[in-house]
Amino acid sequence: MPDPEQLSEDRGLKELFTSYPLETLEILVPALLAERGRPTRIVPVTQESALPDLGEPSRFLDLALRCEWATGKPTFILLVEHWSEARKVHLDRILFYLVALRLKHDGAEVLPVVLVTDPTDREVPQSLESTILGQPVFTFHVRIERIGPELLPRLRSLQNLVAAVLSALAYRRLHQDAVDVLIMALRLMAASHAPVDEIRRYLPLAAKLAKMQDKDEPRFRRRLSEDPTVGNVLDDMKAEGMALGEARGEARGEARGEARGLARGKVLLIRQMATQGQISIDQAKRMLNQMIATGEVPAAIGEEGLRQLG
Repeated sequence: MPDPEQLSEDRGLKELFTSYPLETLEILVPALLAERGRPTRIVPVTQESALPDLGEPSRFLDLALRCEWATGKPTFILLVEHWSEARKVHLDRILFYLVALRLKHDGAEVLPVVLVTDPTDREVPQSLESTILGQPVFTFHVRIERIGPELLPRLRSLQNLVAAVLSALAYRRLHQDAVDVLIMALRLMAASHAPVDEIRRYLPLAAKLAKMQDKDEPRFRRRLSEDPTVGNVLDDMKAEGMALGEARGEARGEARGEARGLARGKVLLIRQMATQGQISIDQAKRMLNQMIATGEVPAAIGEEGLRQLG
């Protein structure tokens, strides 16, 4: 299984939500889809924001999905902030991102959702208020999402890959054995009818959410080979040279492979923004050059993106 130091839960979730935006909406804002129907367009958006002091090299939003409808309903942006530790939830940072989105996307409604994957029950702040000299300055609320056992019936019924991967968080609260948790999540991944390569791609993330350790892998392999509900997936993986050990090797020796995939995703987002007129070609090139200079994307991938921009 992936080395905890090399597979980032945060990056994995961003990639999952960006790859499957509609499925993400189905889980995080089902009431929106019930009220407005499916969006005609969902676009992951990003922007540069000079964050004051967050101690992180990246200056990009965690994840924002811009949703549009053909019927003239207002544009809606789902801002997803992921925190693996409840004690670190930083509402000022989320407010900063929300204001930046409102300024950039005039007239858009922005809903901030805080996805907390901390297995503890530590309380998470949901609002931020400021009153000076008895005068209310602002009140800011976020939606807190903790994927717990109560959501399992819904996650099973959705039968999509996002729900299946996130089910590891819910199962983790019911079972202490990480192998049990990952097997149950993998059953849902198989039931989602996602392509085998997509199951393989997100298996390391599910393992991360399940809190799998290297020492658990031999037992996981045995359980996997004996489980009839996921046997076909395992056979397909082996047939394509994609056995679990290789998936582990990718996630581990491939901080490379994961980083390359995520880097390509970032470059693609910037190219899409330029193509759609959200930013100019020159702005896109500056962003890519900065990402190359800071090491946020490998030089080869960044330079390929620059060539494609013309």
